[in-house]
Amino acid sequence: MTESESLKANLGRLGLKRMAEVFENEADRAVQLKTSYSGYLSRIVEEELLAKTGRSVDCRIKNAHFPYGKTLESF
Repeated sequence: MTESESLKANLGRLGLKRMAEVFENEADRAVQLKTSYSGYLSRIVEEELLAKTGRSVDCRIKNAHFPYGKTLESF
């Protein structure tokens, strides 16, 4: 198992799904842009935070059992 595969598996086990999805592409991007390690790490942590926030909002809306979805277009 390569380091990349091991890291992806460990991130998945820790529940960091989005980070596992993006770390390779973000590493390549960081090399191209000559981003510092802390900049790279900040970027993948931000991606994970955004994903978790989105999942949290979706879960709360689902658990609220609203009668139906409303959109701006339906008004």
